[in-house]
Amino acid sequence: MYKTLTLLILILFLECKPKSEYKPKPRKIVLDVLLALDLTQDLPSKKDVLEILGSAQKTIQERFGSDLTLEFNIKKITSLEFFFDSLNYKFEFDYQTFTEFYKFDYSKGYTKDYSPKFFNVSIAYTGENNTGFISKFEQADYFEEYANHLKFWKVEALNNLFPNEKFLDHKDAAKKIFAVYLEKISNLKKLKSITGKNFISIPPKKWQSFFEWTFALRHQQEYDIIITNTIIVEDNLKFPSPHIVSKLGKIGGFVSENIYREDLFGHAYYSIPDVYDHELDCIMNSSDETKSYSAQLEMMEKNIRVCKLCKSYINHRNKIMEAEDLFIEKKFNEAGETYLESIQLMPDSITDKNWNLEYTYNKALQAFQKAGNAKQVERVIELKKELGFD
Repeated sequence: MYKTLTLLILILFLECKPKSEYKPKPRKIVLDVLLALDLTQDLPSKKDVLEILGSAQKTIQERFGSDLTLEFNIKKITSLEFFFDSLNYKFEFDYQTFTEFYKFDYSKGYTKDYSPKFFNVSIAYTGENNTGFISKFEQADYFEEYANHLKFWKVEALNNLFPNEKFLDHKDAAKKIFAVYLEKISNLKKLKSITGKNFISIPPKKWQSFFEWTFALRHQQEYDIIITNTIIVEDNLKFPSPHIVSKLGKIGGFVSENIYREDLFGHAYYSIPDVYDHELDCIMNSSDETKSYSAQLEMMEKNIRVCKLCKSYINHRNKIMEAEDLFIEKKFNEAGETYLESIQLMPDSITDKNWNLEYTYNKALQAFQKAGNAKQVERVIELKKELGFD
């Protein structure tokens, strides 16, 4: 009797025992690096480049987890002119159209009362197999559209970025921020390096244009990280980002839209968007752009820790990694369930949420198919349909 009772207690204990917390396995991520240099500007030394990459490695481990080791493979050093000439991007319909509508043109000398064109685009497919399409452009009120874009931030947060302004609402903010934007990028032509060289040409070279970079990088397939010594002007008139405008109107770094490669680590690996409500010493935070880069770096180095609000993104990514480890170990049912658990942990503001959702459901579906679990396969298919993922 006692043996039976002991066995029963043991079974109940094992069934009720909580699942042990997953500890991320040590991972090494190899990133291919290109040095694309503006030969008219001061050139970085080898020591400079190694210091940049070493600092990146240290920061990633301090802010996101010591289980990650980055290895930087410098594949090539080239001129920016050669790099841009090697990318065939100007044939794109979007490039040709958006250049006309949205690219800032220094030669026109815009004034503060300049109001850009804004077009809403609707696409209609034609033909029996929907192989062709036509785009319909309808002019819309730019500042109304920009105000809608700015609703990602609270008015108070926008006022913090622009202490010399006072915004009544988002539309008021749109008009005033755009006026500051025009002034900032117009003034960039006066900016000089410590050796007295002008940072930008007038008009800027194509590699000094953020508009050109966004299209060009869609077509490169070789590099994960591109380090350059040039200045990149935020010259895309379509919704200039407040944290960029509040600085000098130039780009410090960005993640490119590229189906082959991704760049900035916090954005790309953890899908953390630009955030404006995290702690001030958070590496992903952009809420206090009034500080210089050196002042921000000094503040972060005094407070080395994982940001509490970044933790949810890290936990979500770790759950994905747990599922992938289970899949590799051929524990397909557990992998499928863990992928579904990761969806429950997915932050609402994660970058490209629909893409992340569809990707995760597809991975869960693949795992359950491998396990031969018809019931769960049917369940995931239904979940995908409910969200419009056919």
